Amino acid sequence: MTRHAPAILIVDDEADFRDMLHEFLAMCGFTVLEACDAEEGMKAFETGRVDLVIMDLIMPKAWGDATMREMRRIRPDLGIVVITGDSCNAALTNLQKEAGFLSILRKPFLLNDLLGLVHHLLGLDSETGTFINGTSGLGNPATPGPSPADTNSSRRST
Repeated sequence: MTRHAPAILIVDDEADFRDMLHEFLAMCGFTVLEACDAEEGMKAFETGRVDLVIMDLIMPKAWGDATMREMRRIRPDLGIVVITGDSCNAALTNLQKEAGFLSILRKPFLLNDLLGLVHHLLGLDSETGTFINGTSGLGNPATPGPSPADTNSSRRST
């Protein structure tokens, strides 16, 4: 059985940042979709095949938290990586409690840290990028990712 390249939706208001993530993830073999805000992100999610979402929490038109909650309501197993440059620990903790499992990366972060989370959430082997035996390759594995306190914001790449 042939499996499709996992589709990742990037939702961020910073075009240069989206472009950089798009290029990196495409080079890693993923299908990449983009949206410039939460509203466009929801439209892309509803109209396309999305296996994982990478979303900025704070954007000019609207925060991404309501969109993440709605995406999770529609697809409870959806992997979501929240990226943020803000240190709003209370908001992130509340979002984790309300929306379920989320992985959080604080800007700046290393691209390899993002890739590791993407592999983990999609059930891909981190060495080969191939699906791990016994998984569908989609949805969340049983092991949670880092909490807001676990993310090391002093490391730089983005």
